[in-house]
Amino acid sequence: MGKRVLITGGAGLLGWNLAIGLREEHECVVTLYRSPVASCTCRANGQPPIRTVTCDIRSKEEVVRLCQSLSPDVIIHTAALSSPDLCEKEKNLAHQTNVIGTENLVEAVKPLSRTRFIFISTDLVFDGEKGSYTEDDAPNPRNYYAQTKLEAEQHVRSLGDRAVIVRAALMYGNPSPAHRSFLGWLEEGLRAGKVSLFTDEYRTPILVDDIVEALRRLLGSKDRGSRGVDYCGVLHLSGGKRLSRYEFGTIYAQVFGYSHEAIQAVSLPEVPVLAYRPRDVSLDNTRAQQLLDMHFRTPEQGLTFLKQQGRR
Repeated sequence: MGKRVLITGGAGLLGWNLAIGLREEHECVVTLYRSPVASCTCRANGQPPIRTVTCDIRSKEEVVRLCQSLSPDVIIHTAALSSPDLCEKEKNLAHQTNVIGTENLVEAVKPLSRTRFIFISTDLVFDGEKGSYTEDDAPNPRNYYAQTKLEAEQHVRSLGDRAVIVRAALMYGNPSPAHRSFLGWLEEGLRAGKVSLFTDEYRTPILVDDIVEALRRLLGSKDRGSRGVDYCGVLHLSGGKRLSRYEFGTIYAQVFGYSHEAIQAVSLPEVPVLAYRPRDVSLDNTRAQQLLDMHFRTPEQGLTFLKQQGRR
């Protein structure tokens, strides 16, 4: 068996898919917080079991106890309060979860000198004024969620060459049993005959399977050697195409056979929201492509893949 990997946030889209995608090569331990997903994760498809543990990352004592007992080779920290509007409404909860939770994990890892730390951040740390952001561009968060993620990044940096900060673009793919995904929301709207999507909010959506593969290559695998890609610092993971949510929705409708007429085009100023939405936080993934030697699928390719797999 490969490395012992502790994945926080196992009920989320990325955490769930990571556990499923890595368990054939690594010993995966997944943290859950008041989630019913545990039994599903352990028995999926007759594959190697995934150990699940309950942990509130806001509790320093729980986090220290867990890290000391497991002594993981790698921690992939995906757990977060990730709804920008909810973070704007519940700022204390957002800070406790996204900042203090990350700080607790970082402090617990510091004595474990061989443990590598991979933190999942967000494209929203940028202000959206430029687009096509590289790892060298300066962040400038415009909502509270993004502020907490950037502050968490600063804690992760204190681990030096053991830390990787992955800024991930808008993710889509197979949801966990515990949460509805963006694709699920989009599917429901198309079935109902009406869904509103922004024409002026630009992202570089990424298939969650591609993020899993990128992280697999960072960890190392049977066909790439056990050490993995030796990298520290910031890495942008994004899909192969910059487009608006409206454009993404039309591609989804085309791939899955829905009418484009069900999609209503709206602009950011027309829709009242609690959290500011940056105009263009598209990410440049050139470094990741070269470092990991992989292709990141466009939405057309990613959605077609999901359809062929019988997933949506």
